[in-house]
Amino acid sequence: MIIARVIGHVWATKKEEALEGKGFARCNKGYLVNLAHVDAIQDGCAVVRGDRLLISRGRRGPFLEASDQLPVDCAIVGIIDSLEITKGGSDGK
Repeated sequence: MIIARVIGHVWATKKEEALEGKGFARCNKGYLVNLAHVDAIQDGCAVVRGDRLLISRGRRGPFLEASDQLPVDCAIVGIIDSLEITKGGSDGK
């Protein structure tokens, strides 16, 4: 449901501090985003209801951390059926 669409400019400079810890994060100087409405993060943009909002370089880390969508550099996944530990290295010494 869309309640309203902003046409023009809106400033809310004093609200950011009041919303800290309440599920909002700034993705650039122009957008304070309700993280509950972020559908995806693709190609450096937050996708919110079909609109792509650019995430600035300086805010990328904090925004991704707040949205729990940190990029994964490497993941190792496996199931260990059995484990045998011997003294010494892999050559048996």
